[in-house]
Amino acid sequence: MDDLFQQLREQQIGSVREVSYAYLEPSGNLSVFKYDQTQPVLALISDGVIQSSHLQIIGKSKGWLVDELQKQGVNDVKQVFYCSFEDGRLHLQLKEEYQ
Repeated sequence: MDDLFQQLREQQIGSVREVSYAYLEPSGNLSVFKYDQTQPVLALISDGVIQSSHLQIIGKSKGWLVDELQKQGVNDVKQVFYCSFEDGRLHLQLKEEYQ
């Protein structure tokens, strides 16, 4: 916990109550978003693999994601190179062989 609080202080965050979302990056750095900032865009699908933890963060399910993809004509998640949810909409990029 001391390391977490130190990293928050280093980003000028005085209290965890200011934090809307924090993500521990693979590099070990902490990315922090305050309530009054633009929220991060999370990958829901990366190279054909559903990112379940990101779905959970935005309060959506795998079933919801599959249904939304089907509405856009995508029948297999493995066709998707990248997919995110931003401004209430899915944004996706198909793999080259499926474009």
